[in-house]
Amino acid sequence: HPKSFRLLPALPKPSSHGITNYQRTNGGTLGGIAQVLSGQPFDTVKVRLQTQPDKYNGALDCIRQTLKHEGPFAFYKGTLTPLIGIGACVAVQFAAMESAKRKLSHLSTNPQLVLSGAFSGIATAFLSCPIEHVRSKLQVQTTTSAYKGPSI
Repeated sequence: HPKSFRLLPALPKPSSHGITNYQRTNGGTLGGIAQVLSGQPFDTVKVRLQTQPDKYNGALDCIRQTLKHEGPFAFYKGTLTPLIGIGACVAVQFAAMESAKRKLSHLSTNPQLVLSGAFSGIATAFLSCPIEHVRSKLQVQTTTSAYKGPSI
């Protein structure tokens, strides 16, 4: 075989150490939940600044106004949607990645991982895009409830 060009250094083969796909999926889901809960306030401020640029004079003003007019829970509007969807997204992501890695096992490690990751991202997008759309609609609501949907 001719020496192949490697974009990244060769990665060691992962060791499962007896970890099941169920445990991997649960671990990914719990990590996703932590990510959603910790990042939601920042995401709410970002979405409000992007969709209502004339209403706020920067991030701190957005935070002040939101706290003053809506209270601290306003930063968690739309949180339930990604919390419900994170388990499904993680399951699709892991399943797509592992399936693609098996189908592409004839490739060397780096191309196999790059292509498998791309396939996994595309597969997950079919779930995550609608989830994020609903989340954003709920986040920009201030006093009126124009959109009905899962919220905390």
